[in-house]
Amino acid sequence: MTKISRNILIITYYFPPAGGPGVQRVLKFIKYLPEFGWNPVVITVKNGDFPATDPSLFEDVPDNVPVYRIPALEPYKLYRKLTGKDAQETIPVGVLSREKQNSPLEKLSKWIRANLFIPDARIGWIFPVYRRATHLIRKHNIDAILSSSPPHSLQLSAKMLAKKFKLPWIADLRDPWTEIYYYQHLKRFPISNQLDIKMEKSVLKNADSVTTVSPQLIKQFKSKATGSYFFIPNGFDETDINTTDAIEKDGLFTLSYIGNFKSNQNIKELWKALSEIVQGNQDFAQNFKLKLTGKIHPDIMESLNIFGLDEHLSTEDYVPHSVAVTRMKMASLLLFPIPQAADNKGILTGKIFEYLASGSPLLSIGPPDGDAAKIIKEVDGGPMFDYNEKENIKKYILKCFRKWQKNSLEKLCPNPDKVKKYNRRELTRQLAQQLNNLVQE
Repeated sequence: MTKISRNILIITYYFPPAGGPGVQRVLKFIKYLPEFGWNPVVITVKNGDFPATDPSLFEDVPDNVPVYRIPALEPYKLYRKLTGKDAQETIPVGVLSREKQNSPLEKLSKWIRANLFIPDARIGWIFPVYRRATHLIRKHNIDAILSSSPPHSLQLSAKMLAKKFKLPWIADLRDPWTEIYYYQHLKRFPISNQLDIKMEKSVLKNADSVTTVSPQLIKQFKSKATGSYFFIPNGFDETDINTTDAIEKDGLFTLSYIGNFKSNQNIKELWKALSEIVQGNQDFAQNFKLKLTGKIHPDIMESLNIFGLDEHLSTEDYVPHSVAVTRMKMASLLLFPIPQAADNKGILTGKIFEYLASGSPLLSIGPPDGDAAKIIKEVDGGPMFDYNEKENIKKYILKCFRKWQKNSLEKLCPNPDKVKKYNRRELTRQLAQQLNNLVQE
């Protein structure tokens, strides 16, 4: 029996050489879709404005996948010029969530973003993508469209293309749209807000299928528009976890965080707990190291200094993904803080799955009844502490430290057999099944 092979147009802004967690989901879909009868054709940005770059991720792009790069108007270049920043300086993740602005020009830039760039700062990319894709859909005999956001503006390009060519379309939304956490910091005109809500609803209503990364996010979108919704979580790639060399743990008891450390992850009760342990336990103080790998918000650094943890601190800037995985495996304990934000019960990042697959135990802090807590419990990944549980956090850190001293930390590690279901190949199989169903319909 001949295997049916179909072609899918994938629209994504974040794609190698872009680095960071936003790239991984679509990149792994592209890597594994051909195994399930779908050949990707990729539209992405040319010379994109990324918070981080990681050229090593090109290794995951199959050689026979066509990749088309389309220039975009990048307002952040103007933002840099207005605010006196270096032309090469990266714009940090969550820049709009900063409550303190350093200048009137930054305040003005934020207001312009909130009220004129709707739904987001990439609106200048909508029509270039649409125009180029109309040719590529014919050239490659495209059978379906997948658009993955943020930026959510690219979903508008996909909506127009699906309507013009009558193609099945999956809108993959990795983050909330109008309820994203940093919108609470934006001063928007009512008309700007209403226009954004209207765009969001139009995508949710017109997509043949909407995939999201958490059950809570599905619930949120369902409250806005009826439609066909599917939960496909982020995950981990077994090749990323298993191809790293044998890891030798540090000689110190290390609490490690790998990734962008944002201001809404600044959990002061945790820093208090660590400070009290350091001051009250000389053995812990002599063996403890806090290792942060990635871009760290200044608020975090300020708190660490206030609580006297700076002398135990080791920092490292953004590293390639393979190195990040190594850092996870080297840790004695991995710090997993859910951002403190509205509707954070639905935050289910890609980091959690790589953390769980790394084989290191977790110190998880966030809503105990959230989606992340349920998955951590499901795989025996330890407790999820609420933000104000300082004493319980202290007890757990000390418990882990005592296990570390006895070389028995593995007793607190997630169950690898239970984690396996979240591998990227299996999750891509679920996406392919959705595509097959849509094409048949």
